[in-house]
Amino acid sequence: MNEDYQMKGEMLERRVQSLLEGIFTKDSVKKGRESREDLIITPPASFKPSYPLVVEVKGSGRKSPTIEDLRQLHHWVSDLSQEGEMRRTSLRGAPTPRANAISLRPVGHPKPHKGVLVFNGPVDKPFEERDDNWVGHNELKFAEENVLCLISLKCLLEWWEEIQKQKVLAHRLWEKIHETDGVLPSPSSSGRS
Repeated sequence: MNEDYQMKGEMLERRVQSLLEGIFTKDSVKKGRESREDLIITPPASFKPSYPLVVEVKGSGRKSPTIEDLRQLHHWVSDLSQEGEMRRTSLRGAPTPRANAISLRPVGHPKPHKGVLVFNGPVDKPFEERDDNWVGHNELKFAEENVLCLISLKCLLEWWEEIQKQKVLAHRLWEKIHETDGVLPSPSSSGRS
């Protein structure tokens, strides 16, 4: 069997699913839609915020995910969040801004989701030989502007280990993912809860 650092493709997807099931619950982690996102995670009952996670898993010989990887994730998030419906409503017969200001209903995505990219790369280098600055400048900017959370496989494994030891609770990781627009910090730099 491959070492974790070497994984990509379907083997990596199964490994990430297994880790996430061990962090949250098996019932909350589901396969994504056919030929679209890899996983969708619904929040366990007491977790806040209550937005589901849309997870895309990528393994590569490259150091960083590509803009295309991030655009693909953003597309799945927009689709599941029904951004198109929101845009159609606002462009075709939407209430005026004054009516929206008076309305008690909040304006926003009908079904908000948070996008998460789990990335493993470069797969030919063990984790300890990889650069800590693993996301390119343009890719990081895209993730921040589009409210995407980027997690290296090494970082996900660190969170999994801390949660198994109960040094940090799963709800803390859930909150950290939702708070992070860009690269998720390791549990050692995220404080304890």
